Amino acid sequence: MTLHTGTTPAKAPFWWLALCPLLLATLVASMHLDEFAFNRDELDSLFPAGIYDSSPGTLVEVWRYDEENHASQARGWTTLLFVWGRLTGWSEPAIRSISFFAGLLTLAWLYRAGRDLFAPRAGLFASMLTCGSLFFLSYMLIARSFTLIALVTTAILWSYWRLVDTRRQSGPVALPVFFLGCVGLLYSHYFTALILPALFLFHLLFPPRGRRWRQVLVALAASAAIALVQTPGFLQGLSEFASDQELRSAALDAARIPHSFLYFMSNFTFRLPAPAGAALLLLLFLALLRATWRRRRAGRRVDAGWLMTFLAGTTFLLMVAANGVVAVVTGSRIRYMISLLPVLALLAGEGLRINRVRFRLAVAGLLAFWLVLGPALLNSGPVYYIDRHPSTFHLVQRWLQERAGAGDLVILESSLMDREVLYLSPQYIRLSDQTWKTVFWNRNDRWQAVALALSTYTNLWFVYQPDDPGGDTTPYIAHGSILCERMENLAGYTLERRATTARACANP
Repeated sequence: MTLHTGTTPAKAPFWWLALCPLLLATLVASMHLDEFAFNRDELDSLFPAGIYDSSPGTLVEVWRYDEENHASQARGWTTLLFVWGRLTGWSEPAIRSISFFAGLLTLAWLYRAGRDLFAPRAGLFASMLTCGSLFFLSYMLIARSFTLIALVTTAILWSYWRLVDTRRQSGPVALPVFFLGCVGLLYSHYFTALILPALFLFHLLFPPRGRRWRQVLVALAASAAIALVQTPGFLQGLSEFASDQELRSAALDAARIPHSFLYFMSNFTFRLPAPAGAALLLLLFLALLRATWRRRRAGRRVDAGWLMTFLAGTTFLLMVAANGVVAVVTGSRIRYMISLLPVLALLAGEGLRINRVRFRLAVAGLLAFWLVLGPALLNSGPVYYIDRHPSTFHLVQRWLQERAGAGDLVILESSLMDREVLYLSPQYIRLSDQTWKTVFWNRNDRWQAVALALSTYTNLWFVYQPDDPGGDTTPYIAHGSILCERMENLAGYTLERRATTARACANP
């Protein structure tokens, strides 16, 4: 006879499911951190942060350099890189890990925000949708501030709702998180911070006024006051943008912004015609105006769905209006609108949660398709690269740093100047910081024009790509050098080491 105690095995906590998007993002993104060399914008931030010997050496020098050379940029990202680089080193994966970890924290906090604003399943769906976004995954792979912006935006949304939801205690953490999030956003990127004026407007119109309402107002004012130190650079940046005719001609007009924004946010699956974009903006403005008037008139209680809807619509309209003045959003700069991503993810997550019972198969199929599509596009090749420069020369340079010495000469075939200009040009990488001497050599020129006295160098390192005509360098080299070693397919390059004596050849 079997006795049944009436107990059932304990179910795993629901939040365990929220680990799945984090694990998927970790698997997908970690494989690409060292795939390509730093791009132009990464190096523009890394130079003042201290990546080269000739870079600024103190935080004061970093700020002064940014004021003189990057006046239009917020100061927080370079300051963070200054600290991060000294803690982790300056290699590509080490520096990019800050964006990688910020992305993972964003996914985790999206689950928490969705759980507190709506329900645990809404948070899970929001995290899954963000994990499957090529737009988001791409910025986990490079040293830019945009996953950090998504993180602080998510923190602001979560903490703000905790503060204005009078049905429960806000807790001791919400107010400090809200304040630090606002400061962090203002110091990360000016354009993405336009979500804060939208939040300020919402706060004036809808939440009940009381102690918490005043706390939020003080936190917003204090964060704005702390950010005032950047005002001179901000104003100078506005002046530069106003006079930049090339940028102004490339900037998207109001009708084309919805087209490009939806195209990026939909993983390149949805195109909105430009005329429809103008109509969408008008409808969005009228719908927000009508909904605001009706809710104010009815005195309806603030709810999370309306908060997200108001922020998404108002922030989008503010960004379109601001771009009409400063003209900074181009087809390749939709990233400036990334602070909208957490808002839209939470809205979409709640929408899927509400409809999951009625349309169970459709919701499951959409999530599965989305989670496959984003990583697949990321791995598909250069067509879908977002802000990544497909150069692997950093692996060659790293190998040279381990092998080449102060008495060596590194000879780069001149065609690399064009192919790798974002990485090799002295404007972006200070070759003088290296212990060896570097020259570019055109095979059509006489070798003597590059190095008149071979005997002054211990080793000669030739770097070229296999598709260069005449792969063998011997016919072009002055007599007397010895081929010591030859490496094929070093990150897609061929590398030869030559020396003038057998002894030097044997002892690199």
